[in-house]
Amino acid sequence: MTEPFSDKARPEYVFAIGNAAANAPALSMGPTIRRYVHSGAQVFLMAEAASRHLKERGGEANGLVTHWENAVVLRERLELFGTGSALASRDGQVVTCAGMGATLDVVLSVIGRHVPSATLMTVRSIFLHEQIRDFSTRQTAEGATSGATGDANLKRAVAIMQNRIEDPIPIGDLVKTLGISSRSLERKFRAHLGTTPKTYYRQLRLTRANNLLLNTSMSVQEVGLATGFSGGLTPIYKQFFGATPLEMRRRRRKAEI
Repeated sequence: MTEPFSDKARPEYVFAIGNAAANAPALSMGPTIRRYVHSGAQVFLMAEAASRHLKERGGEANGLVTHWENAVVLRERLELFGTGSALASRDGQVVTCAGMGATLDVVLSVIGRHVPSATLMTVRSIFLHEQIRDFSTRQTAEGATSGATGDANLKRAVAIMQNRIEDPIPIGDLVKTLGISSRSLERKFRAHLGTTPKTYYRQLRLTRANNLLLNTSMSVQEVGLATGFSGGLTPIYKQFFGATPLEMRRRRRKAEI
């Protein structure tokens, strides 16, 4: 169910956590955001709400953020390449945010403006949140390894894979770029990720394909080309997800009715 964002009495903060329905012009957030900003409120747009805001801003969205999954869809559907990769981004009184786990960082940062540091520490402890991440902290994108592995080559390998989804880099070329042997790279992937570089890379591309399939109107062939499966997406997709791309898309649409 979708309803217009109704006006409330002069709040200090406004959090919008939904509304990516571009096909519902009546739910445009622009006028509402401007009214709240004019009244002095700080507006936080989380994930889907941030995506709707970015769509409406178009070419003026550079540096604004949403969840990395939504950013992928915006790039493929609208060729909106200027989105940022931070957890959150301030644009005057409007803050766009990745949502998900970053929501807690944003909320705790707001709470910290109004309570003593000791109280904030207690709240953090209740949520088992050891540290409030700065808004500029980069999102951990699809399949990315955390710095906890302490392996710079592994982290770099995953970053290269993420940047070469449409035009996959052969594993042989990848190890040359890293300056290590194929055996060394395979040991790192098995030790930290429990799989081989080839399998991990394929799963990464299939995850991207699934995201595009369920969140855009791109054809199966277009999705395959955008994720490096130029020889055909359907067989390998079905093997991984247990259904063909068209079957999965029909299930999604049926669930939304």
